[in-house]
Amino acid sequence: WSEADTANFTKNFLRPAVDNFLNQNGWFMNQNGYPCAAAMSGDIFANDRKNYEKRVEWFSVNKTAPNPGWSSSIKHLARLVETNAVTGEKVAQPQVQLMEMGRDQAHAGDDMEIFNNTARQMNAQGTKVDPVAGTISTAANAVGPYEFLDDRILAAADYFSRFMLGYDTPWIPAAYDIKPNGQVRGIYPRLADSYRGRIRQNDYWDAFYYYTYKKGVDMAKKAPYYHEAFTKRIISSSIEWIFIPKEAVGEAAKVAPSVQEPDVIQVVQRSTSLTTNSFVVSDGNEAFLRMIPTDAGTSVALLSSDTASKTIGLRIRTTGVAILEMSGFAKPWLLPNTQGEWRYVTYNMAKLEHWGDIVFVRVKGSSGITVDISQLLRKPEAQLIAPAFSAGNEALRNVTYVGAPVVFDFSAKGRAASGNLVYESLDKPEGSVLDTKTGAFSWKPVATGEFSFFVTAASGKTIAPKKVTVVVAPDRSAVVKMATAGFDPTTAYVSASLARDQAACTTVAAAIKTASDAEFYRQLVQLQQAVNALEPLTPLLADGSMDFPKVVASSNIGEAIALLVDGNDDTFPVYSLAKNLNYEFDFGPDYMFSATAFAMEGRLNFEDRMANTKFFGSNDGKNWTELTPQATKSATELTRVEVTAGFRKTKFRYLRIQKQGAGLFESAELRIYGQRYEAGREDR
Repeated sequence: WSEADTANFTKNFLRPAVDNFLNQNGWFMNQNGYPCAAAMSGDIFANDRKNYEKRVEWFSVNKTAPNPGWSSSIKHLARLVETNAVTGEKVAQPQVQLMEMGRDQAHAGDDMEIFNNTARQMNAQGTKVDPVAGTISTAANAVGPYEFLDDRILAAADYFSRFMLGYDTPWIPAAYDIKPNGQVRGIYPRLADSYRGRIRQNDYWDAFYYYTYKKGVDMAKKAPYYHEAFTKRIISSSIEWIFIPKEAVGEAAKVAPSVQEPDVIQVVQRSTSLTTNSFVVSDGNEAFLRMIPTDAGTSVALLSSDTASKTIGLRIRTTGVAILEMSGFAKPWLLPNTQGEWRYVTYNMAKLEHWGDIVFVRVKGSSGITVDISQLLRKPEAQLIAPAFSAGNEALRNVTYVGAPVVFDFSAKGRAASGNLVYESLDKPEGSVLDTKTGAFSWKPVATGEFSFFVTAASGKTIAPKKVTVVVAPDRSAVVKMATAGFDPTTAYVSASLARDQAACTTVAAAIKTASDAEFYRQLVQLQQAVNALEPLTPLLADGSMDFPKVVASSNIGEAIALLVDGNDDTFPVYSLAKNLNYEFDFGPDYMFSATAFAMEGRLNFEDRMANTKFFGSNDGKNWTELTPQATKSATELTRVEVTAGFRKTKFRYLRIQKQGAGLFESAELRIYGQRYEAGREDR
C-alpha cells in the first residue's frame, strides 16, 4: 500500500462517499448514527481534523440538529428525561432513557452498538470533549466520550439491558419528533415490545471492557443490568475479539457462544430470574435453573430463543407436578413429577401460538417441590419428542356416578421407541388400576367427590403427563345434569355439533332407567364428548366482538391473524403480508357473516399505517360491496367504524379490509361486531 493508494482511495472513494452520502446530522436516530460513525472513521483515515471535530460534536451534542427528537447524539438519544411529554409535568425522578426503545429494540440495540463503536474510535485518538458543549477540548475538566454527561452512554446501556433482560422498566413519555421551534409532533408513550429479549443481536460491550479494565469499576454495582447482560452475551461479530483489551486476563476462557440460534439452548445463559424463588444451581459440571413454585408463581424470562418450530422442549428435573404458564399462550405447560430424574418434555403449540424473542413463564405448584430446567430445545429431535396420548395430551375431565365402571384408555405413541412405553400414576384414586404396559385404566368409585390425578407415559428419556379429573355423582340422574351443564340454551351452535349433542341426550335419557352400568357409562361418555364438542356459531372475545381468528377459514395473512386480537398495539401483521394493501378473510363455503360495525387500532408509533381504510363484503371474492363509507383515521386506541344501516344484516362469505391510496398497511388490532351464520340456514 503506497501513498498513491492512500491518495486515490481518499479522492475516489472516501471523500465522494462521505460528502455525498454520509455528511448530514438530521436523519432519524440510528439512521444518522451509522453514517456519523462511518464518516468519523473516514476523517481519521484522511487525517481530516476539521471534519473529525464536526463529527465529534454531532456525536456528543449535535447542537445544530434540525430535529432534536431525531438526533443520534448522546445528549438527545440517550436522553435525560425530566418532563412527561404527554402531561407536560415535571417528573419526580428524572431518568436516562434510550429514546429509540420507544420504536423497537432492534433499532435501540443498534444505537448502543453505534455509541460503543464511535466512543472506541474517539478513545483510540485520545479525544476528550468539553463536559457540556461536547466539543473537542484539552482543558483540565475535559472528559472522554464514555464519561460525557455523567457516564450517559453507560446509563443508557444499563437501562436498555434492564428492559431486554425482562425486568420491569419504567418509561416516561418523551417526544421523538420536535420542530426547530420546539413544537412536539410525535411522542413515544411507552416502551416498544418488538425484539425485546433478542440478546443475540447486541454488540455493545466495549463500554464494559473500558470501565472494568481501564477504570477499575465494579460493573456489578455501577451498572448491574448491563453487567448481567454481559454475562449472557453472545458474540454477534467475527471480529469482536479484536477489541478486548490486554488487561482482560482470562477473558478467552469465558468467551461467549457464537451460534446465534442453536437448536439446544442452555437456560442459565438465556434466562432472567425475576423472583427470589428462582436461582442458578451448579451440580457437578452442569449449571441449571432451579425454581421453587409458589401459589402466585415463580417468574422467569426466557430470552433470545425465537423459533418457527411448532414443538418446543425442555430438559427438566422435578419432585412434583407443576404448571408452567407462558406469556402469549392460551394453555399452560404441564410438567410431570420426574421423581428427581432428568427427563425431556415437549409442548405442541396451537396453530396461532408462537415462541418469540422473550417468553415470560410462571411456575406454579405445591409447596415443597422443586423444578429444575437445564435446556430449552428450539427444535427437538425426533427421538426427544415426548410420547403423545392417543386421546390427546389435554387435561381430561369426566363425570360419573357411584358404582359405575370407569374405564380410560391412556395408551400413547412414542416416536423414539414405540413398544417400550411405561405408564404410571403416583396419585391415582384408591382402588383404581393402571396397566403400566398398556395404559388401560379402570376404577369403580364407591364415594362421591372430585378426584384429580396425573398419568404419565414415558419412553426412554422423554415423558408426557396428562391431568385427569373425575367428578363422582351419587346417581344417574345427578350425573346427567353434570354432563349437560356445559350446554347454554341462549347460545347458537353450529348445527352439526348441536345435532350430535341432542342425539346423545336422547340416547342417555332413554337408557337412564334400563341400561346396565357398563352400557350407561359408555353412553354417558359419548354425551360428555358431544357436549364438549359443541361449537358456538359466533365465538366471542371478552369485549363481545367476534373471535374471528377461530372461525375464519383462510386469509392472506396466515397465522398473523391472531395478532389482531391479542390486545397489544405493538404486535401486528407485518406490511409485507398485505401485498395489495388489504387483509382478506374467507369464512368458508359453509359460513357467512354480517357486521354492524368494525374497529381498528394502529401499530404503536405507526398509527398512520391503518388510516384511510374501508371494509368490504363479497360472496364470490370478485364483486365487493362497500360496508363503511367512512374510512378509518389514525388511531392510538380501538376506534369504531359503523357499517351503513342498509348492510348491517346483509350476509357475506368474504371480508376485505382495504387501505385506500398508497403507503404501507398495518393494523395492530381489529374487531368485528357481528354474527356468523351457516350458509343456507338464514334462520340461524
